[in-house]
Amino acid sequence: MNKLRNKIYAMVFLTFFAILTVATLVMTTLNKDAKTTQSQAAETACPLLGNPELINGGKCRVATNESPTLVCALVDPSKTPGDQLVAGQDPESGPLPVNWNISGGVGIVQLFKEPSITLSNTTQYRVVAYNWKDPGNCVRETDISGSDVVSRFNAKADSNTRSGTNNTQNGTTNQGNSQSESLANSALRMVEAIIDLTNTGGTTSQPISPTPVENPFNPSPIPSQTPNGNTVNQSFVARKQLYDYVGIKVKVPPCVLDAISYIEYSTAYDYTAEQIAAYTKPGGRIPNCPWNSCSAAGHMQMTMGTDERGSTSCNRCCWTNSQGVTSCQKSCPNAWSGYGNAMTKYESISHTPHVCNMLDSSFAAAEKLKHDSGTAPGDINWSSQAYTSAGRSYYGNCTVRYARLGNRTYCEFVAYNCSL
Repeated sequence: MNKLRNKIYAMVFLTFFAILTVATLVMTTLNKDAKTTQSQAAETACPLLGNPELINGGKCRVATNESPTLVCALVDPSKTPGDQLVAGQDPESGPLPVNWNISGGVGIVQLFKEPSITLSNTTQYRVVAYNWKDPGNCVRETDISGSDVVSRFNAKADSNTRSGTNNTQNGTTNQGNSQSESLANSALRMVEAIIDLTNTGGTTSQPISPTPVENPFNPSPIPSQTPNGNTVNQSFVARKQLYDYVGIKVKVPPCVLDAISYIEYSTAYDYTAEQIAAYTKPGGRIPNCPWNSCSAAGHMQMTMGTDERGSTSCNRCCWTNSQGVTSCQKSCPNAWSGYGNAMTKYESISHTPHVCNMLDSSFAAAEKLKHDSGTAPGDINWSSQAYTSAGRSYYGNCTVRYARLGNRTYCEFVAYNCSL
């Protein structure tokens, strides 16, 4: 009896020791960056978007004798536009060759400098499929954590190693990052299998997916009718909820945000309440996100430092003054670089803001308007002078009158909207 008990104790101890060893090895591997090539990084990340050929109903591949127009890319949004591209591939012919240049499209301009890259475990990446000749209509993208990219790459590399496949590029043979990483991935699958067997009675584990980010903006449901039976304008209420939420946090009158949004991109006023909810969620994007030759993008038209073709000169952004003299920009303005992270200052979430997300863009615009208004930090009751100061700085002038604004200037319309 004592021998049996001792054997059981020994088995328990060895099992615990084995699990501890595997867990340590797994955690060591997960904390490592993955050294790979651009081709293999693209092959790992781009399938996350499905078939890029299906973007916009399959209309996004353009028949051309030039380089591929429809591409998929793994990008690092935290870097400047010229350095954002990590790896890319043409969905039809495969990974883009070294020194292939992607020009234009979602602000990505990059000449591949070297085939070897490192996928960082701590970087928040974005996978993008787009047609650089028509970036406004042909874009599909999703955010993905660096740990997810690395784990997917390691799993793919280890699978190739176990099947006897060696990936060679520029004379470099890749059989996973190392023997220890291969072993760790095997251990990781073992732990996942044990967990699945325990929790689901034998169901195999699901593919790893990015950790969802909780939406900080979670307004109350909007009824379709009032208690008296009158129809509720749900779109109006949804916009009001958004601008009230942002305005109160940043201390900008919500009516100012509402006016700026109407002037800059009135299409947003056609959105339903359901669409506004979708476009304000973390990772949500407004469709056909506007991006013009003056580098203004999103429903609040924040300047981005690159125009819709990826140029930093914005030399097609021109205007004519009252004397008939035409002038053009020599460089693109970039308000987003100073205010783009505003949302993260007011919300305790880990999220990479995007100009085409209505919540992110509203926070950025609000912080810029607050800064330019000259009002005190806690002051949300602005004077007409504050309206004018903020409007002039946001748009550039308050002298031109527009018929669609009731023959008012930019600043006059902001003040008018706040008087209603």
